Amino acid sequence: MRITKKQKIEIEETKKEVDKFYNEHESDIKKSYRFYLDYKTHGFRVDSYKKLDEKCLKEKLKNNPILILTANAVETGVLHKWLKAEKEQSIEMVIHGSITYYFFRWQEYDVVNVWAGTTGSNTEGGSSWTLRKVFEDYTPRLVLSLGVAFGINPDEQKLGDVLVSKKIYSYDKGIKLTNNGLEIKNEHSFKINPWIGERLRQRHDFMSKEDKRFETRYGSIVTGEAVVDDPRAKQAILKAVSKDIIGGEMEAYGMFGECQNKGIPCVTIKGICDWGVGKNILSEDSEINDEMKDGLQAYAMENVIINCDLLFEEGNFFSGSIERTVPVDSKLRKYIDENKVIKLFEKYKQILYFTVFSFFIIFSSYQLADDIRFNTYAIILLVVFILLALCFAGSVFLLMNYKEILRKLVDEINDLKRENENK
Repeated sequence: MRITKKQKIEIEETKKEVDKFYNEHESDIKKSYRFYLDYKTHGFRVDSYKKLDEKCLKEKLKNNPILILTANAVETGVLHKWLKAEKEQSIEMVIHGSITYYFFRWQEYDVVNVWAGTTGSNTEGGSSWTLRKVFEDYTPRLVLSLGVAFGINPDEQKLGDVLVSKKIYSYDKGIKLTNNGLEIKNEHSFKINPWIGERLRQRHDFMSKEDKRFETRYGSIVTGEAVVDDPRAKQAILKAVSKDIIGGEMEAYGMFGECQNKGIPCVTIKGICDWGVGKNILSEDSEINDEMKDGLQAYAMENVIINCDLLFEEGNFFSGSIERTVPVDSKLRKYIDENKVIKLFEKYKQILYFTVFSFFIIFSSYQLADDIRFNTYAIILLVVFILLALCFAGSVFLLMNYKEILRKLVDEINDLKRENENK
């Protein structure tokens, strides 16, 4: 498909907007870029971190309730360098199988960072693959995906603005390609968990932060496997989704899918580094083009970090019970919601425990008081009673853990669905 004259003008106008912004904010952008450049040159060496033995991983993870997911070298490098430069934090590292964990203190919280092996959700090393590996080791209290995104409208947004996901829409699931462009036949979307949604809503200085560098925007974000760098692709996606979209990125679908499977709250927080158009025509010199592109990514990532710094100021902000939901299809959800046995057990389980315990005491006391001899009849009765007690104990265990059992069942179902979707 050829680029129209209108689209060529859009690309040229976008380039002018980026050039103008870069020149006006060059000192801040280059400062952020130096964070990344320093880490690119010196920081990504194993000897730059305090390397811990793999044996201590379980204990370290237990004390780190917040997991931060980053997806490329710029995002990870700026985060690590900023923590060292601005917070004077050392970073500990544990390499475990195919995952490397970075541990540090951020304000009032112990945090662990994992750098996904590649961008995207469903590719090997992407967000879904990475989190599935991490969740084999531990269950965090909260997952944050921090990084960069493309913006939608240069007239209403500016480079460096921070986007917070209220809801995410996939633009490469359930799609149909037609002569009219991209059509989404089956909507694939996720909302943030009410637990984290309420905490973000109450953190007014985080949600409505405005300064000379950036504004924070809360809304819907599109996500998909492909890098968007074409006006035709961008417009086709926005037209197909037809929602109030504030930006787009590549990792959210995999993160939300894996976190929802485990009932873990998560949110995507990303800075605008481009407009999904003309990323590689910022300069005719390839080195200058790469420096500008990486610089804008570093600047956007630093804004995300500055904004998130507000989240970790209060030590009890992320405490309290989490509203965990079991992500199941309609039939399983109906079964959970309407099953009378489960409802009765949940309502009267304490009385049930007390009745069984009392029965054991009365039966034992009767034996002792009457000095029952263990004849054949008594032995048969005792064996039957023990078998009934074991069956009852097994039933109680299953009922107490039915949510976790269903969650594991749903994990398998969702894995099969993902495999079918990828095919």
